[in-house]
Amino acid sequence: PATFNLTATSQADTSKSASVSVTITAAVPLACGSGNESILSGQYAFLLKGFNHNGFNAVVGSITVDGSGHITAGELDMNSTGAASATKTTVSASPASFYSVGSDNRGCATIVTASGTTLKTRFDLGIVSLGTATQGQMMEFDPANSGAFVATGQMFQQNSADFIVLQGGAYVHLLTGWDSTKGRMVCGGVHTYSGGNISNSEQTCNDAGTVTTTGPIIGSSGSYAGMDASGRFTETVSSSNLVAYFVTENAQPGVPSVLTLTTDANPVMAGEATFRLQNTYSQSSLVGDYVIYANGVNNSTSGKIFLAFATSDGSSKLTLNTYDENDGGTWLASGTTPIYTYSVDYVGGVNLTKTGAINAGQLYLTGGTLGIYIGADAGGFAGFAAAQTGSGSLSNTSIHGTLFGGATEIVNQSASAECDLAILNGDGDISVTTDDSSMTGQAADQLSAESITIAPNGTFTTSADPSQVIGIMINPNFFVVASNTGSSYPAILWLTLNAPPI
Repeated sequence: PATFNLTATSQADTSKSASVSVTITAAVPLACGSGNESILSGQYAFLLKGFNHNGFNAVVGSITVDGSGHITAGELDMNSTGAASATKTTVSASPASFYSVGSDNRGCATIVTASGTTLKTRFDLGIVSLGTATQGQMMEFDPANSGAFVATGQMFQQNSADFIVLQGGAYVHLLTGWDSTKGRMVCGGVHTYSGGNISNSEQTCNDAGTVTTTGPIIGSSGSYAGMDASGRFTETVSSSNLVAYFVTENAQPGVPSVLTLTTDANPVMAGEATFRLQNTYSQSSLVGDYVIYANGVNNSTSGKIFLAFATSDGSSKLTLNTYDENDGGTWLASGTTPIYTYSVDYVGGVNLTKTGAINAGQLYLTGGTLGIYIGADAGGFAGFAAAQTGSGSLSNTSIHGTLFGGATEIVNQSASAECDLAILNGDGDISVTTDDSSMTGQAADQLSAESITIAPNGTFTTSADPSQVIGIMINPNFFVVASNTGSSYPAILWLTLNAPPI
């Protein structure tokens, strides 16, 4: 160790100075916790998406773990804007691939493939049932350099007994990614699987500001086939090809049914599809309080996010009671409360317009508590609309316990991925353990503490940002919060208690 004395002197008044002693020590290895490997057992589908030196890059797959730290099998598919097409490969079994989990349910996994790719991931786990975690937040944890894969995603327990040809049903999907000729591209919509056919579909895409809606199409719009032992199957929709990994056909709060990746050279997108609980919709299908949150881009040098608390009258009006947007590190004043006119079609597509019939975006409803949102501007906002409970009576005591989560999306390689474990005591105090990774640095086990103040409508500020709405509570198990709000790439984080988030 080397000890130095640092002195700072005021340029305005050189008689004013202060000194501090600093000791520099060798960096502590980024070790991962162990001893709790049994909390992971069975098969898990996972999705990681973000950016590397080639551009947008995504991985979707399935691994089998034995509860003792060994990854025994698996397969995955990768696609990137720098690739000619997607790559399918198998996962090399232990000892090449392995994992560990600490006592706090935070862990690491190294996934090595037969094609030579190595994924170095970190995760935090939750939704524990009979001693086994059923969900987790994931991130890539590459060494910090210009080629780092900066990515975020999730993992979900699979049941191999369900790996049969999809029995039918409607799903709402959201894919985000990149069109190499234009920029950020996002697509959301609804479709039905039945007997190998994809039908009854509608989709809205925003391709760098060009918004198109296709459908509703009553008849066939594509096909699917080939469920294997990892839950993997392929899809063809119009002229697009995709690969998907099956999670569940039973509607479960906060759990997608399918994780999906496009396999064409361009555009490259990845995301999820969630089982729909309702088949027909009307104006009254959108009613009550909602939290809408989304990520987007400004240009090649910054990203943007927004958080909104909205109320729908069940007839034709959706009012954003609060709207907070961060554009490249700057909070933008929301101004006059936006009021949108909405129109619901029979498949659950909701078109939002401003005065003068200006397109303001599209929602797709599931009939449950979570829908998706596609924005209409060139930034390609995409995210979710979650039904909120308890608005008007929420406070610091409304949520407490240990929550897990992390970044919802990475929009540029210069952004930062993170996983978080947060503890709230119900009195407004919150302590957080964070792992994060970027091109410029890695950090594990970072500890921070502050206080939050939750307003009756669920919006909240923190001791670090006392005058700015920094997040919104959705229900006693789930909230979203803005992170890195002073950087060029702010992020939306989600955090949920050890219970289904919505």
